[in-house]
Amino acid sequence: MSAAPYAFDVDTAVEAVADHRFAAAITDRWNVLGGRPNGGYVVGICLPWWPSPASSRSAAPAVL
Repeated sequence: MSAAPYAFDVDTAVEAVADHRFAAAITDRWNVLGGRPNGGYVVGICLPWWPSPASSRSAAPAVL
């Protein structure tokens, strides 16, 4: 029996859709004042997929 995924993991999921192209949905679950997404939430989507200078541009996410 596996545990249910955490909401943050579900909401920061990124899908590879083509070579060097990815898709993610920004939900309103992590909005802050003014109805804008929390910056840490947006970084949680983008940063794992940002290539490190020492790596090649692969489709594998970085490990935080």
